[in-house]
Amino acid sequence: MPLELHPLQESDMGVAYELMWETFKPDIMGLMYPDGINDAVREWSNSNSLASWRKDSEKYKKNKVIDTDLPDDDPFNKIVGVADWEFYPKYRSKEEREKSNAESEKDGLPPKINETMMKDFIGQLGEAKEEQLGGQPFVYLHILATHPKHHRRGVGAMHLRWGFEQAEKLGLPVYLESSPMGRPLYARNGFEIKGWLPFDARKYGSEKELPHALMLRPAKGEQKRSGLKGEHVRRIHAFTALATVIENEHIAMMNVDGTLNWISASFSDELIQALNAAVVTSNGDAAKAPERLRKSPDSAPIPTGPAASRALPGSKCRRTRRGGRNHRKKADGTPKCISSSQGGETVHSRDAALAMSSNDAAATPELLQNRLETA
Repeated sequence: MPLELHPLQESDMGVAYELMWETFKPDIMGLMYPDGINDAVREWSNSNSLASWRKDSEKYKKNKVIDTDLPDDDPFNKIVGVADWEFYPKYRSKEEREKSNAESEKDGLPPKINETMMKDFIGQLGEAKEEQLGGQPFVYLHILATHPKHHRRGVGAMHLRWGFEQAEKLGLPVYLESSPMGRPLYARNGFEIKGWLPFDARKYGSEKELPHALMLRPAKGEQKRSGLKGEHVRRIHAFTALATVIENEHIAMMNVDGTLNWISASFSDELIQALNAAVVTSNGDAAKAPERLRKSPDSAPIPTGPAASRALPGSKCRRTRRGGRNHRKKADGTPKCISSSQGGETVHSRDAALAMSSNDAAATPELLQNRLETA
């Protein structure tokens, strides 16, 4: 098959936009531009996209698939598909996300666009992304377009394979919003439906509802781990401040930004929630974490809730051996005893999380260095 994937070039921007128009004209772009597009629309869209790309070429990645068998005078310069990717490899605070959104809104909207429809659609996309991901690191597939004449040739799959390779190097999930047309492709390639955009295209003159699925491909092939001794692991995002406190043989800090990436599967759900909650607290972000859990416990970017809240007060947790069973006493709602089956490192890590949550982070590294044998 004479298909090849290459980075998109700046000189390809005009052709790429025409290809996207041909791809999405029957659906979402037809609603955005009910009277069609003209040179003013093309100029606005291409110049804004190019400016963002030039400003942050590490965040924005654009690719094309070409068909080398097409003639040299092909109107699309042999390009049969394009994809726009965005990379968010580090945790972003609410303030950072709001600043980024505000900057993207500065340029306003293109000429001739259906402003009411566009604001509704884009607003719902932003709200859904915030609810599904919050500030956690991820890779975003913004656009994947294949020219209608070249469907079912594997063009979309080529783009996805490239994106998956990049995401797996970073140990990140991939997120997208899918129209009905693209959903089967994404489902075949490991994406799961996490929710639906409450957008109804019939409000804007479409004969079809055009339901958009919120889809996530879980993180795979994450960063190389050290000291895990072949255990199954559970992935967690945390901040460097916490990561430096709880490093031990059950945990590997391998994220590119120095944040905690892996936690041993031997850790209980309660412990993982406690660690997450401690991180939230240390970042001054605790107020909205419970709300995330209430809205979507399975996809909450920072798991927390009653169990985590009970683990947060400053009381230290202890190991105990009494008939090999767990004995938990909660005079103030805090677990005071932990089974010896969780191991000393687990207890140390829980103690570190509790100290962090009690704004005692400065003392915790020293405690950890002393192995917390009497904690």
